[in-house]
Amino acid sequence: MKKSTGHFLIAGLLLLVIGVSLDLIMVFGGKSFSQALSNTILLGAQLITLISVYLIYRALK
Repeated sequence: MKKSTGHFLIAGLLLLVIGVSLDLIMVFGGKSFSQALSNTILLGAQLITLISVYLIYRALK
């Protein structure tokens, strides 16, 4: 495993944890936010998760 591959894998896994955690927080605890803010944060969490899946794919390719 090359050194850059390890960095991509670690970054991807870290972003995956952040994205999924943010998504779960907004789904179960986001009732106190406005609808527009909640939707924006959920969209950002999905984007973070998508980027992390790409980084993990690139690391394992």
